[in-house]
Amino acid sequence: MLCAVIADPYSYPQALEPALAEAQRRGEPLWVVFFISPTALARLVGDLGEKGWLGPASLRALEASMRSGFRLLAEDVLADIAERAKAVGVRVETGVFEGNLDGLFSQLRKRGCSKVLGVRALERPGTWSPRAGGAAWGRR
Repeated sequence: MLCAVIADPYSYPQALEPALAEAQRRGEPLWVVFFISPTALARLVGDLGEKGWLGPASLRALEASMRSGFRLLAEDVLADIAERAKAVGVRVETGVFEGNLDGLFSQLRKRGCSKVLGVRALERPGTWSPRAGGAAWGRR
């Protein structure tokens, strides 16, 4: 199965187009997962606290609000992706994954991903290889 990981809600069309084209070319379904990294959100909110912009209670509230907002945004993005896939005749399944990269790799392996396309803005750059157990990253 072809898989695509979307981590940036604003530039996903650029990441999605190659995935849709490959799924269409292969005649295979595409599984698209929107990846939300609590680590990245915590780092962003933590930076605000370190700079003295917000106190601890405000930081917790902001992080919870941002996480909720990302979940809602993910649903909107995935609905758009489903429409785009339908328009080009590609069967698509979508989902949201919130967790760390190891958990994401585990989900990709469980889904039987033979190739992961459209990976953007993860916690570290590179490409993922299911044959290497999901832990091998290489430069593109």
